[in-house]
Amino acid sequence: MSGKTTHCLPLNGIQLEAAHHAAIKDDIQQAIHLVRSEWIEKCHATRHSEWWSDPHTLRHSALAQLEWLSYPESKNLMPWFDWAGMTRDSLEVRKSKFNSKKLSIRVSEFGTTCLNPSSNSVGQVTLTDNKFAVTLPRRSGFSLATMENFRNEVTRINHSSGWDAVVIDPPWQNKSASRGGKYRTVELYDLFKMDLPGILGENAGKRALIAIWVTNRPKFRRFLKNKFLPDCHVMGPYSEWYWVKITASPSKENQPDLLEGGKPIFDLESTSPRRCYEGLVLGWYIPPSLRLNPVSNEIPSKIFLSVPLCHSRKPNIIDLLAPHIPSDPSILELFSRSVSGLPSFGENSENKTVDPMKGIWHSVGDECPKFMVTPWVDWHKSDKQDSGAG
Repeated sequence: MSGKTTHCLPLNGIQLEAAHHAAIKDDIQQAIHLVRSEWIEKCHATRHSEWWSDPHTLRHSALAQLEWLSYPESKNLMPWFDWAGMTRDSLEVRKSKFNSKKLSIRVSEFGTTCLNPSSNSVGQVTLTDNKFAVTLPRRSGFSLATMENFRNEVTRINHSSGWDAVVIDPPWQNKSASRGGKYRTVELYDLFKMDLPGILGENAGKRALIAIWVTNRPKFRRFLKNKFLPDCHVMGPYSEWYWVKITASPSKENQPDLLEGGKPIFDLESTSPRRCYEGLVLGWYIPPSLRLNPVSNEIPSKIFLSVPLCHSRKPNIIDLLAPHIPSDPSILELFSRSVSGLPSFGENSENKTVDPMKGIWHSVGDECPKFMVTPWVDWHKSDKQDSGAG
């Protein structure tokens, strides 16, 4: 009998990620095939240009009166304004920068908050020292604040009805961000500094759906599910969704080639660590008054596809969250770089007979208005205004 024993070495990060990829690859491939097949068939039948390269015709209704410039058109625009730098400016400097006749603006030692309470009109706030304006959809707002001051700014909004969903996009550490210097990243345990339980508190006595974007590094997903979410009173069973990044179609004779579009930007069979998807982890925040008898139903898994706008910009997932939250939700977005609006689900936002949305959308971060400034966003003029131009 041999006295030798065998020892199984623990898997490293690369091996764990490869194992995770192998476990979900077939589901993602099947989802891509089903979505592409159905939409190509529908586009041919209705003679509609394909959905993944036509953002204006099928634009998200939450944009209301706003029109987004496509990413290729934006490459030669003005240099980025340093929002993160301004967030850290002194109180007196920040007080002098914002100006608006219609919006509510509050500048404090913790940050700067702008609110558009109107249910009917888009608002704008100008920066006096710069030749551009921040555009806000109706019933929306933003708070420029560092992670340590998220709680101070959000709790001062006095939003008494509580939050129905919180979307969080942490600036996880990754090689691309470090190499390009595109934005500041955070260490894992730094996320506790934003104090999610302190932000939500009693939350008007109701639970809130929490959706956190996560990269494909196994330790990040493990940290969320085993440490961060439980410690923040976000209950499982946790659901995992996947956003698959797909290509737009090339044009042939000024017509999109349907069969060549909607493919994953990276081959699912590749051995490269670069993946065509990113994940979301979802759970329910339980306020103190509900913790003795908590209710936390599991949200079904989901795979969804879209063309990425540019580096690190996530798609708007409000329509995907809709089945799990009220029809008049209040949405809080943390580490945001844009602001969305909230017309009623399934309704035409430009139909004036529709009752205004009761909820609000509020974005928080040190760059939250970044993609809401001219010329990234153009004011959408009516046909009457356009026809009146000389």
